[in-house]
Amino acid sequence: MVELLHARLAIVDFTEHAHQPLWHEERQVAVVFNGEVYNHGAARASLARFDFKTESDTEVILATYLIEGLAGLGRLRGMFTAAICDVAEQRVHLLRDAVGKKPLFLARWGGQVLFGSSLLPLVAAAGERPVIDDAAAAYFWQREFPAPDAAVVRAHDRCRQAP
Repeated sequence: MVELLHARLAIVDFTEHAHQPLWHEERQVAVVFNGEVYNHGAARASLARFDFKTESDTEVILATYLIEGLAGLGRLRGMFTAAICDVAEQRVHLLRDAVGKKPLFLARWGGQVLFGSSLLPLVAAAGERPVIDDAAAAYFWQREFPAPDAAVVRAHDRCRQAP
């Protein structure tokens, strides 16, 4: 089972038609997105055969995936994190901008795989008091970014990072 939760800050399209998760009902594909696709206008123009229902950059992500697949998403420029849930394929694709301006956090807690662009909701979803890994925190404070192979926050002391 997949649940997509989203709190939207509307900047590009203020209408309710652009609320997220944004669904393409016919293909059973949904997108949740945080950030901005800077080249959404040019990308939209190149996807003219898609029947857009909104002016949102979120729908540009959806249209790109439906027409060009995952490979097409690489041409989107901006600062973003997104999840594409393809019900027909039974897959969830997680993506972020190439530079990583918007973070993508992953957690395996309580038999669940959680993801998001903000750490606090993931910690809250764990349902237990989190523990900060001192070595991972020290790495972060020295380099100003987390180690790619370390978990800074654990659900509790009994949790271990998966190999």
